[in-house]
Amino acid sequence: MRGPNLEDQLREHDLTLRHYPQSFEYATLGGWIATRAGGHFATGETHIDDLVESVSAITPAGQWQSRRLPGSGAGPSPDRMLLGSEGILGVITEAWMKVRPRPVFKATAVVEFDDFATAATGAVRLIVQSRLGPSNCRLIDPLEAGTMGAGDGSATLLLLGFESADVPVGGLLDQAIAIAADQGGRVTSQSVKGPDSEGGEEAAAPTNGRTHFSSPRTSATPSSPAACFPRLSRRRSPGTGSRSSTGR
Repeated sequence: MRGPNLEDQLREHDLTLRHYPQSFEYATLGGWIATRAGGHFATGETHIDDLVESVSAITPAGQWQSRRLPGSGAGPSPDRMLLGSEGILGVITEAWMKVRPRPVFKATAVVEFDDFATAATGAVRLIVQSRLGPSNCRLIDPLEAGTMGAGDGSATLLLLGFESADVPVGGLLDQAIAIAADQGGRVTSQSVKGPDSEGGEEAAAPTNGRTHFSSPRTSATPSSPAACFPRLSRRRSPGTGSRSSTGR
């Protein structure tokens, strides 16, 4: 089950996993679990560890499956044996994942900085410590920005994003932008969308769910993790090495 296929199935139920490593279009759910992938376009619950509830695998000794428990204090979690195992213990075949309602309200901005250190130690630190709860607070150095086609390679970029399935988030973005501006940041693009705005999504079902995935489905129109950042639509393809499914 590759990333776009997974999100296409969840979209039918107004849900999302919201796990976006750089190799989102090409990597699989089993690969994310086996390599303990990290979501490249998310802040907060970004590692696959935060989203796995149960894992099934075929091992040399036969079928193995961890129990689905909402939480346990009885020693190490059995899931951790498979998370990051890189395939040495078995082949992951099924997983129960924690999903969430698809965001309806979105607010995004791209902020430029002349100095990477100022952006990293100033703006990013203050925004994270402000407890505004951004869904994305990602810093890109000039070289990476130029390689990804997100800029001309002359400035450090800070990608800010706020999402909610229930309430508008434009005010939170304004506060984050103000913090960045105090540290010398310059807004180059900004977007605020809601259910009534042009291009906005329909209202999501106000329910939390856990969904089971086992069989893949094909999709002719894969979604992009950078959809809320149009300037990042041209991203470099992941490498062909054995660890290409791991996002940072």
